[in-house]
Amino acid sequence: MIQTIAEDPFVDPRHELVGGDAARMGPWQRELLIRLGLDPQDMVLDLGCGTLRGGLHLIHFLDASRYTGVDPHPHLLAIGRELVTRAALDDREPTLVELATLDALGRTYDWVLTQSVLNHLDEDQIVATISRVSRVLGPNGRWVSTALFDPAAARVRLGEAHGHRPREFWWSRVNPVWFTGVMNAHGLMWHAVADAEHPRGMAVFVATWSVDAHPPLKLAADGTGSGASHHNRSAQPVSIHRVAPFGVPSR
Repeated sequence: MIQTIAEDPFVDPRHELVGGDAARMGPWQRELLIRLGLDPQDMVLDLGCGTLRGGLHLIHFLDASRYTGVDPHPHLLAIGRELVTRAALDDREPTLVELATLDALGRTYDWVLTQSVLNHLDEDQIVATISRVSRVLGPNGRWVSTALFDPAAARVRLGEAHGHRPREFWWSRVNPVWFTGVMNAHGLMWHAVADAEHPRGMAVFVATWSVDAHPPLKLAADGTGSGASHHNRSAQPVSIHRVAPFGVPSR
């Protein structure tokens, strides 16, 4: 029996709540991670998983109990749980929890994904996200993320208010030099993935632990400072990769 779009959980209309275009955006997330080296046995954290627009594809690819989806919005997680069942993926035993309970899981991950997350946040939230990733990224882990970089931004230039989700914005832009300072303060370095071909033209980067990073010291009010992580390796400067200018992607 052929499923209609309304019946197919991978392109369920409710994915519009997290940006829609599920037929392109979901497979793209899976294929990007696979191209970067994702293995079915790897532990994956989908931070800001929403309705599992990409998460369903990752759950299908990964072995059982290897996927964790986290989101601050319970109603989006509820949709995701329903779609996991409709996609016959319950046997993969994904973990789907609210953001506030992430640390309590006590897990570290081989991969952390933040797809279309940083571009919805303000400066404090971006610093908090980097800190959160630094607490859960495994020793050889990789953080894959999208972002909108703008060298003309002071630190973070907020977009317009989201409207439906409190303290979220449309298309916040991040100064890459400031961003690198905050990353270094948490023992992380990053580089752009030039050929990621994001369907909506966003920049894609991969972050890893810096060589010899130390546990993080107390950060300055702007989120920068000498720093590090519990992985006992010291932060080193990372060169800024030039990001080509681009316009506001379609929503």
